[in-house]
Amino acid sequence: MEQFRSYVRQLEELVRHPRLDARVEWLDRCHAVLDGEPSRKLRKLFGISAIRGCSAFFTGVQLARRTVTRCSIAEPLKGILFDPTCGVGDLLIAGARFLPMIRSLKQTVSLWGRRLAGLDQHDVFVQTTKLRLALLAISRGAKVTGDEEFDLHRAFPLIKVGDALSDTDMHPEATWIILNPPFLATQAPATCEWASGTVSSAGVFFDTSLSRA
Repeated sequence: MEQFRSYVRQLEELVRHPRLDARVEWLDRCHAVLDGEPSRKLRKLFGISAIRGCSAFFTGVQLARRTVTRCSIAEPLKGILFDPTCGVGDLLIAGARFLPMIRSLKQTVSLWGRRLAGLDQHDVFVQTTKLRLALLAISRGAKVTGDEEFDLHRAFPLIKVGDALSDTDMHPEATWIILNPPFLATQAPATCEWASGTVSSAGVFFDTSLSRA
């Protein structure tokens, strides 16, 4: 994943140093990042076979927006939107568009950080999610000031590295649970009541989320 980490560092530079002297170019770059660029980058770097092996197929912008819209989320979003298999954050970004803005990036991230929660097993995807959310906030007008530098590690504390099948503390706290789980073949757990043998892992993730909610 080191090649993808290099891409994540580029995103961090976009967040820390928005180009006010080249606003149009910066916004174009930001739009690409928010419009599926991480997925395209991953496929270019590793190929479809490797991506299939770790089931890193992300939701995509259009499907994420349609899915979140169907959740009947009230604007502004006042509860907690939780994605237990967040990947690079497509579904959380769609939900963040329902969140209000505050003038500074630090204040906006602080507010959004209490409303958005997510888990992913890959720390590089978690970092990408946080940076994309920060870029969304900046593109919507949040100001980056010199004394309010974006802290990637402290931002969005409810979005973190974890396993959706075992880290279940957030499920009962969430107002909405929305997920695009991996669809790999797996063995049904011993406690599974609806199937046995080989099943889709998506069913196991969905069952876990439903039972823990």
